[in-house]
Amino acid sequence: SPMPTVSVAPTLVPTHYDHTRALDRELCFDQCVMQDNVGGMDATLVNGATCVAGEGVVFDGVDGYVDLVDQLLGGPMTIAFYVRWDALNLRSGPCDFFQEGGSQNIMIYNQDTSATIVFDIYNANQNKVTSSSDDAIVIGAWMHLVGTVQGESMKLYKDGFVVSSTDDGWEANLMTRAEH
Repeated sequence: SPMPTVSVAPTLVPTHYDHTRALDRELCFDQCVMQDNVGGMDATLVNGATCVAGEGVVFDGVDGYVDLVDQLLGGPMTIAFYVRWDALNLRSGPCDFFQEGGSQNIMIYNQDTSATIVFDIYNANQNKVTSSSDDAIVIGAWMHLVGTVQGESMKLYKDGFVVSSTDDGWEANLMTRAEH
């Protein structure tokens, strides 16, 4: 039987992939950079919120927040961040994009004062929700949270694993949200 021939193909040099090409916005709060690296949604610390390089934004637990430049938000989206709860205050969380009056919200927060994480989208005063188990938040522990929505599918990820999902959700209405 004939011997197989070996042909050597050149090894391609990996090319640099710029992950920000697929992003609409990117804020690096862990380095206290308040300017959006991609899309102009710059941030301002308000009412006692501070920033510690290497750790990120620290809220006062009362009324501190990060104000973001108004942006058009809605439709299919993914929101991701690293977050740590140091206390389970009433509906505290890293994300609330809303329009005045609170009828058009995109939120991720803890349910009441529990360790349940909620991904919640309001359209015209009605909401669709997907919620984690009641032990998803570990006080003082960092976690990577991701909320995704496309069509009627809403998913909530914690540290790379789906912790909650529904096929009875909806995308947020596309609009400029002035409150964050």
